[in-house]
Amino acid sequence: MERDRFLEAGLEGLKYGGRSKALHDAQEELNKARQAIGRLTMELELHEKSTYAGSREEIVRKFRDSRHPVTMICKVFRISSQASSTGKWY
Repeated sequence: MERDRFLEAGLEGLKYGGRSKALHDAQEELNKARQAIGRLTMELELHEKSTYAGSREEIVRKFRDSRHPVTMICKVFRISSQASSTGKWY
């Protein structure tokens, strides 16, 4: 019995990089939360700058060299991402 539990714990440690499944799952959840926070932070920055008035082309040109992905710029400014993927604005 103890031997079996020991072996199971050893296999779990090997399977999850030396950590327990619970710790592995918690780390995965934390990583997803960090990604969501980063994405929301960038969206907030764009919203704060969204007072910029101009055509869709001007908006994309202004922000395309920023650290914000073009798809995010299109989402925040409600620009069709399909139109931005044509490359005609770049």
